[in-house]
Amino acid sequence: MEDMYPFTLFAARVGASLTGDTISTMALAPPTFDRIPCSFFTPQGAAQLVEINQPLLPIRDLYPNDPARRARDRSPAFRIMSALGSQDNDENFYILESEVNGIKSLIFGNKGIIDETRWKTVKDDINNPGVALHYIKATIAVWHYLLDPQVKRSWIKIAHNLHTVFEAVDMYGFKRPDILVPAWREWYVDWVNHHFRRTKQFVEDAIKDMNDVWDLQPSSKKKRSVGGSLNQLESIAAAIMRFDASVLIP
Repeated sequence: MEDMYPFTLFAARVGASLTGDTISTMALAPPTFDRIPCSFFTPQGAAQLVEINQPLLPIRDLYPNDPARRARDRSPAFRIMSALGSQDNDENFYILESEVNGIKSLIFGNKGIIDETRWKTVKDDINNPGVALHYIKATIAVWHYLLDPQVKRSWIKIAHNLHTVFEAVDMYGFKRPDILVPAWREWYVDWVNHHFRRTKQFVEDAIKDMNDVWDLQPSSKKKRSVGGSLNQLESIAAAIMRFDASVLIP
């Protein structure tokens, strides 16, 4: 499944910035949307059902292949997570090579691709340069995968399905059209752009780091091989890692 889990992170992000009786996203720029009521995510009294789990939505297709069929499927929580993908909604399922998938999970989990101490060790290891090269290759491969035309179409479709669910929550839950939708759109662009920028910077810095190490080594077949690999990776990154989050916005 195209497992970006954007709403999970979106909810966690806004939940981390509770202020009084409202919450707002931790966007890169000051938010321009109305703050979301805390009651949507957090209980406001003993045994009270959080609004995100209440039966607010109709049992009808909000988007193609919407799996909602049961009374319990009327909650925003169910419909949001189903839009991301589930056993009943497996339209956008892909199998990705495990090591590249691991780097993708680190990127979108907002974690470092490699610990700084570990990176210093592997990039300085002239006996086994393949480890450091692997991290660079796998990071480039994540964006090569995500910007593949078929995968990109699925990514846009998932974002569109989420947008449709948020529109329904605004309509049936908040009774106004400008709560979740503008918050989602603003946060989503910030979120995608942030991870693209930081991974692109990692690739550029990592290639420079390795070049600095190998420039100091005497001429050898291994040095020429590593230098050729770094030049190739730099060219591939320049060709692939050209990105504008607007291409992924429905």
